[in-house]
Amino acid sequence: MLVGHVGDTGFRALFVDLATTAFTLTYVDDRTRLVAVTIAHRPIAVLLPVHDAAGITCAPLAARICAEAPDVRVITLWRPDQERSALADVIRAGSELFPIASAADVVRCISGLRGAGSLSTPELDAVRSLLADLEPPWLVEILLASVRWAHRGLSVGDFASLAGYSRRTLGRQSIRAGWPAPEELVEWGRLLRASLIQWREQSTLAALAHASGFPGPQALHRTADRLLGTKVVLPGTLTPLRVSSALRRRLTR
Repeated sequence: MLVGHVGDTGFRALFVDLATTAFTLTYVDDRTRLVAVTIAHRPIAVLLPVHDAAGITCAPLAARICAEAPDVRVITLWRPDQERSALADVIRAGSELFPIASAADVVRCISGLRGAGSLSTPELDAVRSLLADLEPPWLVEILLASVRWAHRGLSVGDFASLAGYSRRTLGRQSIRAGWPAPEELVEWGRLLRASLIQWREQSTLAALAHASGFPGPQALHRTADRLLGTKVVLPGTLTPLRVSSALRRRLTR
C-alpha cells in the first residue's frame, strides 16, 4: 500500500506508531514518483491527503492514478473539521473519501481494506465446489487462478504468463476444450470474484468493481449483463451461484 503524503509531514504523522497491519506501507512524497511506483507495483490502495504541503489539491493526482492504474483503489483521507473545499473535485477524480480525525481512524481505514479485496481459502473452496465436475480439470484451475488474480487487473497476456502458458497456447487449448477464449475467461474470473465479495459483504459498486479488477462500475455492469445473458440489478443480485450457473450454460452451447 502506498501512502502519498506528497510533502505533507502532518499527513504522514498520522501513520506513525500504527498497529501492525497485514499491509506494507510505502511512503512517497513526490507526485511523479508516486504515479510511477503505482503503475509498476499495483498496490492494493493509494492513500492521499486532500491537499499537498503547498495547499494544492491532490484531485488531479487521484485522477491520473485512477486512469493509469484502474485496479488500484485511490482513497483520500480528509479531516471533516478542517477540509471541505476541493472535496467535489476529489470525488469527480474517482477517489474514495474516508474521514479521519486521528491515527485510530487511519487504522480503521486500513483494517477495512484488509477484508475488502482479499479472498479466503474457504471462499475459493466454495467456488471450486460450484465448478465441480466441469472438464477438463486444468481449465477449472485456470479459472480459479483468474479469480485469485482478478483484482490485479492483469492483461490477458500477463494472466496467461502467470498461469504458465503463452497467450496463443492457452487460447488454442481452451477453445479446443469448448471453453471461452482467454479474454472471456478473465472476465468470468473477475465476475466470480465480484460475486464472492458481494456475497460476503455489502460493498459499494465502485469498491466492488475495483476489488475485482474492473476499470469501474460501468465495466462491471456491462460484463455482468453480457455474461449472465440478462439485465441484472447490481450489486445485490450478483451471487456466486448465479455466475457459476451462467458459466455452465455457456459451456454447454
